[in-house]
Amino acid sequence: MILEYMYPGMENRWDVRCKGTFYRNYCGDTMSYDTATGEVDLARDGFLKLLPDVLISEANELKGRDFVGKYKAVQRRKALLEDAFAPFDAFAFRQRLEVERNASELLETKIGYILKTFFSMDVASVTDPLVKEAAMLLPFVIRLRGDLPFVRDMISSLTGYEVTVDLSHRHSLTESYLAWMPKVIFTVRIPGLDPEKYIKETERLRPLAGFITEWLMPYDVVTELNVRAPGSTNVLSDEAMLDYNCKLH
Repeated sequence: MILEYMYPGMENRWDVRCKGTFYRNYCGDTMSYDTATGEVDLARDGFLKLLPDVLISEANELKGRDFVGKYKAVQRRKALLEDAFAPFDAFAFRQRLEVERNASELLETKIGYILKTFFSMDVASVTDPLVKEAAMLLPFVIRLRGDLPFVRDMISSLTGYEVTVDLSHRHSLTESYLAWMPKVIFTVRIPGLDPEKYIKETERLRPLAGFITEWLMPYDVVTELNVRAPGSTNVLSDEAMLDYNCKLH
């Protein structure tokens, strides 16, 4: 799968050598590969492993004298058989690459159909790259809506920056907090933030903020997505607060 994604134009050029060293615990499937020659060494078993042992060596061949010579003869026959079956292994490997490519295309078409049919979102027409990536999560939105740690991690993964969550605020359309709504502030911590970069990043994240508000947050929660430098706060310090009885004229 990785080779198909990394080198999509080489599916018919790979020459496979199955080493048969894949053990029960996990180990890397691709032991080595060379894009210049197209050679791939795989830890998995090849077609030769499917053959009965008697085709390589008789049951009692290694018994008796001259064990070293007999063992070398067995290994030589095994190497010749591996060379003989290499085209079959390469053909099977290329077929799996083709299946992987076709499956990926089908899945991409499937997710596009699901988003357009059930969520009224045409992914092909979405121009914002962050929203296009986040939209892939819509089929799971019933389990993800309101999961603040997940939303925070998603924003961090999409932007590449640290993200913090502030739940200490309330939202009200009046000056009274007798009727209020919970407010969640996600803050993207961007190092080296200057005024120009602040404006640029704020505009870049605006479509993502709208997507999160619409799809990943409860309807009765006010959501904000802010940009700040690391270490800065979203609230004013005590020295900047007006006293209770102060009035502005």
